[in-house]
Amino acid sequence: MNYLHIKKNRDRLSKNFHPWVYSGALIENLELEPGEIVKVYDEDNKFIAYGFYNPFSKIALRLCEWNENKKIDVNWFKEKIEEAILYRNMLDIKEKTDSFRLIFSEADYLPGLIVDKFGEFLTIQVSTKGIERYINIIIDILVGLLKPQGIYLKIDEEMKEKEKLTLKDSIIYGKIPEEIEIEENEVKYLVNLIEGQKTGFFIDQRVNREKIRKYSKNKEVLDVFCYSGGFSLNSGKAGAKNITSIDSSKIALNILEKNFQLNKLPVPEIICGNAFEILRSLGKENKKFDLIILDPPKLSKKESDKEKALRAYKDLNMQALKIIKNSGILFSFSCSGNISREDLKKVIAWASIDSGRKVSIIENLFQSEDHPIRLSYPESEYLKGFVCYVY
Repeated sequence: MNYLHIKKNRDRLSKNFHPWVYSGALIENLELEPGEIVKVYDEDNKFIAYGFYNPFSKIALRLCEWNENKKIDVNWFKEKIEEAILYRNMLDIKEKTDSFRLIFSEADYLPGLIVDKFGEFLTIQVSTKGIERYINIIIDILVGLLKPQGIYLKIDEEMKEKEKLTLKDSIIYGKIPEEIEIEENEVKYLVNLIEGQKTGFFIDQRVNREKIRKYSKNKEVLDVFCYSGGFSLNSGKAGAKNITSIDSSKIALNILEKNFQLNKLPVPEIICGNAFEILRSLGKENKKFDLIILDPPKLSKKESDKEKALRAYKDLNMQALKIIKNSGILFSFSCSGNISREDLKKVIAWASIDSGRKVSIIENLFQSEDHPIRLSYPESEYLKGFVCYVY
């Protein structure tokens, strides 16, 4: 097995079980096979961890195992996958839904591997060369343990070029129907695993979708970046007076309409277009809402995007605050990994000043518990949100 060394004073995080090592922290720059497993040492030649190496990536090493006595082979992959499944079984998620995240990448010590379960089907998202290299082993283990009817493989488009991934989106096992029906907290959803965003459905918002119900009864609700209607449906389930759902994807809005019909709920007012522009138009029309949900896509994909993204988050929240009624409620989220909870809080504070509204935080919101937050890997806490009282 090949080996690499981390420079002195650059190895502290790695020794404390953080999985990322940037190329500039390495002493050697070896021409190894992308995705190859290597042994990693410090400058004193003391073992740190095993990791997947990719000379093409800015994050050159993805560490995955800190026990030198372990062998990274089929049994190791099976052990890690079984541990991930055991954790989800402990959560008793199956009492609430038939769909949840089975493997959450670095948080489950499998860097670059996301596996979501949708009923009897699985989606696998690959974002690192290391996982791509061992994907056939992973598929065999998943099939053996879970016996799915079908598996759909998705390649993370953001990481495809960075990691030099060669796999393509495809059905890699069994059959995948055009749409499948899942259930979550007594709400039914149609999910398109092939054309849907990410792995097909935003499972990470399950807890927050249920939470919206206690604020929705008899309320005028605006669901911004609604996708296929998760928050809209739960508001309808709770007895919202009226619902307006906004998204730029016609495919997602078509599924939203089907989802309301599936649940025998009145179809909301649907607006397709740019959310920022639509919020401004609603303000000019003097429209007002009791409850607004802001769940935008990732606005900051890299550190150089951050300042621009913060301005966008601020503008989004400011426009929403202008059209919330007194004693209204704002659900505001960020799924950008490099936007911290404090960043989002400051953004809402700036928005409150510029909109002339007073805002108090009622609740902190997080990703669902099947997306564990690993203490040695704070980046695993990517979804941040607040329930705000506006007056």
